[in-house]
Amino acid sequence: MTNYELYWNKGNMASNQYFLLSERQSASFTVDTTGINASEFHFYVQAVNECGKGPISDHLVVKRQTKPAVMDCISVKTSECTAIAFWKPRGDGE
Repeated sequence: MTNYELYWNKGNMASNQYFLLSERQSASFTVDTTGINASEFHFYVQAVNECGKGPISDHLVVKRQTKPAVMDCISVKTSECTAIAFWKPRGDGE
């Protein structure tokens, strides 16, 4: 395998069109969705080597969280110049 091609639909659920997002050797990628007004994104990956492209992967559906989780403040540590708050999402047990 020489690299991966990552494709996505840019959040356009009305279209079956996918766009090349990245060609890279790494299996990790961060997608910037700033300015895209969609809550669901579809991706697929295709491996490439010296013999050509492999089969297309199953589509992966990623849903953007609609609103942040509610947090409970656990504790705050302060010094002369800083304040550090520690918390966890509600319903996480302790």
